[in-house]
Amino acid sequence: LYIAPTLTEPYIAQERNKPSIRAFLDVIACLEGTYDSGYNIQFGGKRFSSYASHPRSRLCVVAKGKEYCSTAAGRYQLEDYDWDTARKKIKAEQFTPLQQDYAMVYLLRAHGVLQFIKKYQFYDAMYQLRHIKKSVSDLISGTIRRFTLEGLYATFVARCHHYTRNQDGLPADVLDGYLKQPYVRAFLDTIAFAEGTYTRDGYRVCFTGKMCDTLAHHPGKPVCAKSQGRMLCSTAAGRYQFLKDSWNIFQWRIAASDFTEYQQDRAAVQLLLDRSVIDALRNDDFALAVSRANGTWASLPGAPHNQPTHAFKRIENVFYNRLAYYNGKNNYK
Repeated sequence: LYIAPTLTEPYIAQERNKPSIRAFLDVIACLEGTYDSGYNIQFGGKRFSSYASHPRSRLCVVAKGKEYCSTAAGRYQLEDYDWDTARKKIKAEQFTPLQQDYAMVYLLRAHGVLQFIKKYQFYDAMYQLRHIKKSVSDLISGTIRRFTLEGLYATFVARCHHYTRNQDGLPADVLDGYLKQPYVRAFLDTIAFAEGTYTRDGYRVCFTGKMCDTLAHHPGKPVCAKSQGRMLCSTAAGRYQFLKDSWNIFQWRIAASDFTEYQQDRAAVQLLLDRSVIDALRNDDFALAVSRANGTWASLPGAPHNQPTHAFKRIENVFYNRLAYYNGKNNYK
């Protein structure tokens, strides 16, 4: 292992400000669940109040009957020993957000990850990073299932475009690329059909069918209605019925500035990548695609949410009709 020499602040700041590196730091924060004001989060979600130093608290959580303990803290969930190594090299006196960024950049450089990031070689960077970040190792092994490498790559590219204002020389936007695929467009239409938003104004539909006033932003406010003798409230909105909290995450990941039709489509594709739905569609396995998507969209067949769902055959017919349309065919399956 090559350990980089002590780094001057101007050098490390210059590295940290490169768009590809900032985007990669965002991906780590996304994976760690600390993307939003996560610089003062400790392992397990507890927050600390001072940036004077690394908290160094060993905290434990129980998940699926097993106890996990860690001193991880900050946006990049740095263990105390990793922080100590980086702190000495970058001469950091405090655990401030900026120094956390610098420390993570140092560690990426010291462990041979930075060279791949600068060339937009995302997958190589992640495989190299797995040696020092358990979350990355768990993602690659399949222990973490809320993300996929392909989904995080889409986030990486979107964040790169965000930081460079879509300059030339960047990888093509992953989400835009998938929106040009007939099987993706057909599946998005199928979701809209199932959710009751497959209409001219589907992108404006809020919970209960109420119309959103604007697409400049997610409406945010819950809408309530009685169902089977009880009051139900939801912030679900748009063609794919994004909840406000979910939209906040996806808006950041895909660098969306509004809630327009285009951005709703891009966010839905990001979700399909995260759930490995697109992988199933690529392999022409519609049943598997539905089974992977029905945990998110409760109206799809087999959804485990105790809500009314559509029959599989009906949904399948919708999908293949739309697929034929996008492929320019007249014969429907």
